[in-house]
Amino acid sequence: MKKEVIYLDDSEIMLEMVKHTLESQGYSVYTVSSWPELNPYLFRKKIRILLCDVDMPGLGGDKLVSVLKESVPDLKIFLFSSLEEEKLEELCTQYKLDGWISKQWEKEKWLKKLETFFEKGYTL
Repeated sequence: MKKEVIYLDDSEIMLEMVKHTLESQGYSVYTVSSWPELNPYLFRKKIRILLCDVDMPGLGGDKLVSVLKESVPDLKIFLFSSLEEEKLEELCTQYKLDGWISKQWEKEKWLKKLETFFEKGYTL
């Protein structure tokens, strides 16, 4: 199974760290730092899993995901943020998202949760 993920975050450090971590685990990772950069991955490459930071400048991640859920209904969106877990759960419920991962977790824990997403069949 091909494990492809788009990771949206405004922090270049986080983009590089997460990309390196996921690629070392066999994932193909496409990093973007703003929502306009998503289009080629969503519409040409048809990547259907998005890890999205919430605290973004301009159109925040929470607003962006509501727009994306309407325009790309088969996109699986997972929040990847340092917000409190209760807040992440609330946002997932509010916007009907597919899950969340806390940046505050140890790397092994968030990698395991991401792997669980793929085991559930969240791929093309």
